[in-house]
Amino acid sequence: MNATELIEQMVTRLGKELKGLLGQVCQGGVVPTALEGLLRQQLSQVGSQAMGVILEALDRRLVSSRAVHDYRTRTVVSLFGPLDVTRARCRAEGGWTYPLDQAMGLVGQRAWSVGVQEAVSLVSCECGFATVSDLMGRLLDVSISAPTVQQLMQFTRFHSDCRYE
Repeated sequence: MNATELIEQMVTRLGKELKGLLGQVCQGGVVPTALEGLLRQQLSQVGSQAMGVILEALDRRLVSSRAVHDYRTRTVVSLFGPLDVTRARCRAEGGWTYPLDQAMGLVGQRAWSVGVQEAVSLVSCECGFATVSDLMGRLLDVSISAPTVQQLMQFTRFHSDCRYE
């Protein structure tokens, strides 16, 4: 199945899930204060799946003119949550390279997306690493430890955006 067909399936499934949620709301089966969280959960699941499909399509484009040695799967932590992405590994001078990882600016073993790196960096401008860890989990449902927040801050290009008053 190609990427376009996968995306169409996701959109169809999301439409059914949203209609189901609407039906539950109309029948009084959803507490109003829970609606936002339920909707966000559904959208994040589809967003994560769609991002994986689109990233793998991007990877195929990036390596279309290169010799691919093999494919490896890696967990990427995005603003939609963690997703497994299978991407090409190519031989390069001095070792191996993953063109998708390089194009996305992935950092660390868990491959934090640029969106996550920026969010961590911006929140870190205002509060400590433990608080950033807590806020990332509570606001974005992204699990990241305080030591990892500190490590990301050392490698990210976004920390220069901090504006101290």
